[in-house]
Amino acid sequence: MQTKYWSRSLQAVLLGWLFASGSGAAEYTLDFRNHSFDNRRLRLIGTGATALLKPAAEGLSVSLPAGTALDEVGFAPRFPLRGDFQITLDYKIVDVTRPKQGYGVGPGIYVMTASEDRQAATLGRVFRVKEGHVFTAHQARESDGDGSRQQSVRFFDTEADQGQLRLERIGNRLQYSVAGSDGSWRMLHETEFTDADVTLARMALNRNGAGDTIPATVLFRSAVIRADRFVGDDDGFAMWWLTLMLLVLVLGGSSAAGVLLVRKRKGRA
Repeated sequence: MQTKYWSRSLQAVLLGWLFASGSGAAEYTLDFRNHSFDNRRLRLIGTGATALLKPAAEGLSVSLPAGTALDEVGFAPRFPLRGDFQITLDYKIVDVTRPKQGYGVGPGIYVMTASEDRQAATLGRVFRVKEGHVFTAHQARESDGDGSRQQSVRFFDTEADQGQLRLERIGNRLQYSVAGSDGSWRMLHETEFTDADVTLARMALNRNGAGDTIPATVLFRSAVIRADRFVGDDDGFAMWWLTLMLLVLVLGGSSAAGVLLVRKRKGRA
């Protein structure tokens, strides 16, 4: 009787774990504080980025010094995102100068998709030539036939020098949201968007054509990437394999667990 109880208890616990681990979206949390950076699952963006990204106790310092020809520097996950997704970046602007040209200097989240018209989107916190400090909600896609890009962008005034940026897709809708230092969220814009895989999810400091005379430094404190699925991610595959093995144990191995418990009891007699 006791053997059946423990066998069923084990089965219930494992089933509960399986349903809990399999029901939610994939999630990857990056905490850049305490000198942390994941080279295995992240790739650097920008030639010579190794010297420009410096993990520190307060976060990941990302710099574009004056005289550096690089227009952007940052990182991206090595795996594509499938289905609904949410990308959140916690940032702090350390130093930025008003540019004299280009589309604005500052941190942002950029996604490129595998849709036929190569839809892309950017949410940024930038210093612009005329508008000054703004959030930008940008979207782009290829025009039919000629290969040119259709661009649309909206500006939202801000004085915040730190907070969080969030791009989120739900179905075929894309939401651009921001949060201040108090943690309260505000959706800036919502638009129709493709449901195709995200092939690139870049988080970076960008000069956007301002030129190499404009220095800029930001601090990335953390980032969270969620999606229905991380495509081709090794850790995700490992979790799937572990889940399968536990499922086999639950459905076909409960009797073996009971035999093991009986043998232990006999050994104690």
